[in-house]
Amino acid sequence: MSNGKLVTKARTDSVLSSVFQEDIAWTRLEPQSISGDPSPGLEARVFDPLWLLAMQWRLGEFEGEDAGSPLTVRVKGTAHTVVGWQPGDGTGPVAAALPLPPGQPLDPHIERETYDARALGVRQRAEAGADLVEQFRFAGVDPAGLVAACRFTDGGSVRSSLPPALRLAYDMMPDGLRAAEALEAAMPGRPDWLAGTPQDLQDAVAGWLQWFRNNIAPKVEPANDCWTPDRLEYRFSLEAGAPGQSSVLRAPLHAGGEIDWYSFDLDEAATLGSNPVGAQSDSSTFERKVFATSLRYAGMPSNRYWQCEDGGVNFGLVDAQTHDLARLCLTEFALVYGNDWLVVPVDTVPASLCKIDDVRFDDSFGVEHEVRPTDDAFRLFHLASPSGPVPALLTPPSALDILEGVALEEVRFVRDEVANLVWAIEAAVQAVSGDRQLRGSEPWTPVAPRPEGAAAELEYVFMSEVPPNWIPFVPVQDQKGAFYLRKGRLTEDEVNPAKGILISRTPYDIMDEEVPREGIRVVRVPSLARAADGSYLRWISRRVESGRGEAFSGLANDFVLKTKKAAE
Repeated sequence: MSNGKLVTKARTDSVLSSVFQEDIAWTRLEPQSISGDPSPGLEARVFDPLWLLAMQWRLGEFEGEDAGSPLTVRVKGTAHTVVGWQPGDGTGPVAAALPLPPGQPLDPHIERETYDARALGVRQRAEAGADLVEQFRFAGVDPAGLVAACRFTDGGSVRSSLPPALRLAYDMMPDGLRAAEALEAAMPGRPDWLAGTPQDLQDAVAGWLQWFRNNIAPKVEPANDCWTPDRLEYRFSLEAGAPGQSSVLRAPLHAGGEIDWYSFDLDEAATLGSNPVGAQSDSSTFERKVFATSLRYAGMPSNRYWQCEDGGVNFGLVDAQTHDLARLCLTEFALVYGNDWLVVPVDTVPASLCKIDDVRFDDSFGVEHEVRPTDDAFRLFHLASPSGPVPALLTPPSALDILEGVALEEVRFVRDEVANLVWAIEAAVQAVSGDRQLRGSEPWTPVAPRPEGAAAELEYVFMSEVPPNWIPFVPVQDQKGAFYLRKGRLTEDEVNPAKGILISRTPYDIMDEEVPREGIRVVRVPSLARAADGSYLRWISRRVESGRGEAFSGLANDFVLKTKKAAE
């Protein structure tokens, strides 16, 4: 017995030493059973089915009317086409409603700026003039009369500030803006440089003028401007449907960019009058019959036994507290009730407000069921209205894949708690050439000690200086006791310290709550999109984004500096 124990202990020590000393190797894990047949373990037999049935009866799981599965779904609805739009949100002075041409995206009408000569640089005007010269040469007409009559007359200071390549175009090409104004002033006639030319050229010039006013220098009336400067946002309304059954959709705070359903609130009691009586029918009914498809999402629990789920999603790592009700409900839906939901894809009418009137489905037993809306269902795509959420889906006529260029102008609104001011920092403005120009590197002279020979050793400074592109907005109290921000100036000789377009108006007021602690960033960007017919649409839009925090301007009042005489 002793020898056997010694041998067993020696073998155990050798096995353990080999495990810890040799390299790690992986082996396959295989199930083992006493009988040699692993099928009973895979069957997952239940040894007390009566108890399970009793628990199902106790929980009321046998109260279901049937056990049929949905197969086909029929959806009936009404589509109200968007026919017009109106600037503003209907609370202030109301502008006239404007019709929306079919196939035209809404974005250029909403975001397009009002006409400002400073927004049209020399580059855009020269390129438009060069395109008009090409129209003359294509028709076989000498453009010398056009070039002589529509030369640039901005002066030598403008020419000297241009780069060499653009300076050549300034000297050789006509001014597209002057040519357009000459054509409009001579209507219904023709200017002298176009008189006696072939009809084909006159038609081409008329098309050029339309292109110029739609894309390069649009004439947008101030009453049709959707930009709200004191709120730094767009406000507009849409009208959908035929006369007598139309609906108005308000967009009270659109920050620019994609126009989607979540920007609108439904106002069923209002009307804009953009669709006259007797126009084409703008409301139609539709019916769709589709197959019911089970809901699928990443990491969804499998509904079959012994089926492995996607390992890329781990719901066990969801960090939720007892007060995170939304996160807990979403996790419960994903883990417990996700396989009870069906997806019914329905193609809606483009640029319309679709209301679902009836939903029915046939199950696997051929029984028809009506699906009624419930108050506790998800209301993700419902539109808000004064009477409550409305089960309607809006597909606004917005442009797809809008291309945006480099910001032509950039203004950063930041808070300075030390100075108790809000600063509008013009980081970039649009130069005379029309290109982007940075303002942060402009020369300026800060407060410095007095020169040598000063009589006093100390110099009193009433106020320090800040960079010229820092424009103050001071708090002002209105009659109701609330505060708003008004653009100011630091010196008496400054008429308008702003060199850009965003904050050029005087006086300029902004609501105090529009500038949060982190600040905001407002830019002007050139945008390009295509209409339904493939034509190009160009406009200048504005975007509002979050800032990067507070700033310190270094502004100080009532302090003393030592002169050079005191330093000696």
